This record gives sequence, structure tokens and C-alpha cells, in this order.
Amino acid sequence: MANTITILHISDLHMSNVAATNVLQRSMFRRFNEYIQDWDKNVRVATPDIICCTGDLAQTGSANEYGPDLGKGQPTRKREWTVCSFLESICKLFGLGHDRVCLVPGNHDINRELVNDWSARSELDVIKNKQSLATFFFDNKARIDHRGDVFRRLRPFAKFYSAFLNSRVEKQPDKIVNFLYSPRIFSTTQGFPCVVKIAPICTSWLCQSYYWTHKNDSSFIASDYSEPEGYVAVCLPKIEETLFPDQTSSNEGLRICLMHHPFEWLVGWERTAARNFICRQSDLILTGHVHKNEVYIPQLSHKGHTIGAGALYQDYLHRNSFNIIRIECNGAVPTSANLLKVEWNSTEDRWETAPFNMQLESPHLQLGYQLVDSWLRIPLYGSFPALRSSRTNMLDIRSPQFTYTGSCGLENKGRPSWPSIIVAT
Repeated sequence: MANTITILHISDLHMSNVAATNVLQRSMFRRFNEYIQDWDKNVRVATPDIICCTGDLAQTGSANEYGPDLGKGQPTRKREWTVCSFLESICKLFGLGHDRVCLVPGNHDINRELVNDWSARSELDVIKNKQSLATFFFDNKARIDHRGDVFRRLRPFAKFYSAFLNSRVEKQPDKIVNFLYSPRIFSTTQGFPCVVKIAPICTSWLCQSYYWTHKNDSSFIASDYSEPEGYVAVCLPKIEETLFPDQTSSNEGLRICLMHHPFEWLVGWERTAARNFICRQSDLILTGHVHKNEVYIPQLSHKGHTIGAGALYQDYLHRNSFNIIRIECNGAVPTSANLLKVEWNSTEDRWETAPFNMQLESPHLQLGYQLVDSWLRIPLYGSFPALRSSRTNMLDIRSPQFTYTGSCGLENKGRPSWPSIIVAT
């Protein structure tokens, strides 16, 4: 059994049916395929075990951008790329099953035909405060129709993804919610050196609401239908269920969270608590949205490192790039993540590896951060047994009551479905 795990991290495909855009996309996807076809020469590490895409697979969230049919592989000249054919071509190249593909939707995966002014105005009320967000997710009598209006706009994405995984998602909004938040677990019986849990954190479910309520505002520039920072939310109780459905220790195996938006896009009252909770319970947080390869060194009290991927479609505004992440394990314990950024050099018309632009300060060097050639090596929590054994002190799960205190500040004792979480500050 290998003692490494290789992850291909891509993001922001923006698959479009617009002819001019698709011509550019075909060119970039062809070049990407040519690069990974010569993986052994270009990368010189084991081929990917898992493929992660952190959102914006489609441009407008319509069903035909994802692809109405499966099993076609790489398209011929007469057939345009779709999300399905692109992901399938990668799986076939590396001999991976569809189950090795992990996705999370982005703001462009919202079907914009299902958003209107009336619904958008009521939806922004959902993130006014912690109580309104909790009511939206958990008060079935008052909010089930409202949840339906919001989450049905993600149905094309959910329908494609479930079909790609050879499963099925129902039309009911709560079924879509549960599917979008369902973690993927890979075990040692599948050839992995440790248990790998990949948890999707959906940040895009409320997207497009801000655009529709501000599109006539002359001070708002909405050329790409994107929300400004502070207008998306994750709902911490739902995240707690995603990461710890059985309340087991967070120290077991490798934990990865997928988010489209970086933490800065979360609404202000939720941002700090969400960052603290997710970064303390995950080894890696993979993000997209900003079309830049970025690495955020965590606070020393945190566990997780946030890694952003660049865009993988071609236009004059964005430099195409993607990440390769190689996890090293000591037995069943992940000890380090090695990151390689691959960028498209449009001047020389080729892919090239590029070092992460970051300054390692003394505390990071003491903890084992290293720049080796083009790879950035960062230590994972398994490198520090003393800290790893004390992880349970950072999170206190106490009762079956749905009550947040401390930095979360949410109280809703009338809903007994959720454990209380006290996040250390």
C-alpha cells in the first residue's frame, strides 16, 4: 500500500455554450489534457487518487452546460465540451472511477433562470443574523417552501453530480440540501494509507440574490454576476453535521473541506466563527472563486491550511492554473502536504510549474514549512503528536440541544436536532 495520496485540485471551469467562449475553452482544455497525459514527465509524482473541483463548473448553471449524457469521454470536434465530458476525460486518463471526483458548486453553478427580484429580496433576509439563518434551515413549517425556492436553482448541478456518481437526487429541496452537504469517505480498503474524508461546504446556495436586488444600482458593478464580500453563508450547524455526523474524533485520518468562496466572502457575523471551527477541524480547506493560486498559513492554534486554485478557462483577464497536492503519511497518520502550482505561460505557450509567492516567517520555519524546488511542503497535524492528542480541548460537544455560545452566539433551544458547539477563542 502506498504511503502517499495525490490530489488534483482544479477550479472555475466556467463551461459555457456561448460559441466564442467555448472556442477558447476547447483550446485550454486540450492543452490541459496534453499536459496531464505526460504526467510522469511533467509532474514526476504518483498519478492522482482524487480529483477535487471547487466550484464554477458551469457559466450559467444550465443543464446543457453540464452535459445531458454520460459515457462519451473526450468530445469529438463536432461536439462541444461539457462539464461531464471534461471530468470523464480526466478519469479515463488516470484510470479512476467517477467516485474519485469530489465537487462543490460555485456562484456560477446557480441556474440564473430560476432567480427573480421578488425571491432575491426575501432571500437576503435569511442572512440578517444567526437566528434567521437557523430558522431558514431548520424550521420546516415556516421555511420549507422558501428553501425550495433557493435550492431548486442548484438542481441542474445536483442532478448532474448525482448521475455522474451513478446515484440519484430527488426533486425535494431538503433532499438536494442533504446531497450537497454529503461528505465523501475513502477507506484503506480502497488502497488509501489512511481514511480520507472530503466534506463539501456549500457557500453558493444564496448567490445571485445580491445581484438581482442591486442590478439597477449605478454604484454596483456586476459584470460577472458575483456577490461582493460578506453576502454568503455556510450555516455552522449544518457544517457541524457534515464534519462530525457521528461525533467521532477529528484526529482520525485526513480531513479536507471543499469551499468555493474563501472565508472573506462569508457574512460578517458568521465569518470568524466559521473560520475557527472549520480550520480547527480540517487538515486542508480547498477553495476557488478568486481565480488565484493562494496559500493561507493558518494561525498556530488552527489545524487547517487554506489552498486556493486558479481558473481553468482561457480569457485575457485570468492566468490559468491548477494545483497538485501530495499528502505524505506515516502509517495511517497524514504528516505533510506538498503543493505544486502549475500555470499557463501564454507568452511561451506552455504549462510551467511556479513557486508559491510567500514569505516563510520564523515560526513557520520552526514548524517545518519548506520551499523545495517548486514544491511548498507544509506540516500537517500528524507531525505533532502532542498537539494532535490535545485537539479535543479545542472543541467541546456537550449536549443534544441546538445552542451556540461563545464566538458563535446562536441560541435556539427549541430545536433539539443539533449538538451544541463551543468554539475556543
